[in-house]
Amino acid sequence: MSKLSNVDILENVMNGLFTTAGTRTSKNFAVAVINAITRALEQRYDFLKYVKFDIKGNSNDFVYISPDLNSIELNRLGQAVEAIIKVICMDFKDKAGLYFINELKKNTGNETIFDLKSAGIDFDLLQIQQHYLFRQRERIKSKSKESDGFLSKKEKSLLNYSWENVSDWNYDSNNRNCKIYDKNGKVLDELNLDEIVKKYIKYLTDENSVENSTNYKMDEKEKSLKIKKFSE
Repeated sequence: MSKLSNVDILENVMNGLFTTAGTRTSKNFAVAVINAITRALEQRYDFLKYVKFDIKGNSNDFVYISPDLNSIELNRLGQAVEAIIKVICMDFKDKAGLYFINELKKNTGNETIFDLKSAGIDFDLLQIQQHYLFRQRERIKSKSKESDGFLSKKEKSLLNYSWENVSDWNYDSNNRNCKIYDKNGKVLDELNLDEIVKKYIKYLTDENSVENSTNYKMDEKEKSLKIKKFSE
């Protein structure tokens, strides 16, 4: 029976997240995003202050975790880890996100996954939720196509540009922001990564979490009723 220290557990999770997310974006950006999410969630889980990241890549180890983390209850650590995983999962909008949890489990290691399950993290449920979110996004996509371009026009009026105008983007690790360029190399926008993540997490937790949870439960309830009906 595995019983790793809190430091080992979180270090393995962070390395697993870095490896998994790093296959979908640049390594530097993956570290920056994980750091921004951790710093934003620190307001809720104050013990995340013990976690420090090497954003500029000056050392071989991108994360350092203080031994003080070992004084935290495993269940509380599990809640923080689950929150970090959920925020990262919700950011993947294509089919690659469907396999994120399975890849994360492999890259994190069986011992750590076992201890996290003991802390209350249900990875199978996280996988189901990720599939549900993907189905919901696909439905929204089909509805937006039926709206005859109304959504893209609305976005352009708010940002003064649409995604069709974007040709490239670059992450500046020193200033921790993203610059978005058009096809002529002109800067369209400059976005602060930390602020984006903070607002995103606030949106997920304060406004959207209850609605998504309700929709998820209703959707699963409808499925169970259909299955029951067909089995009668």
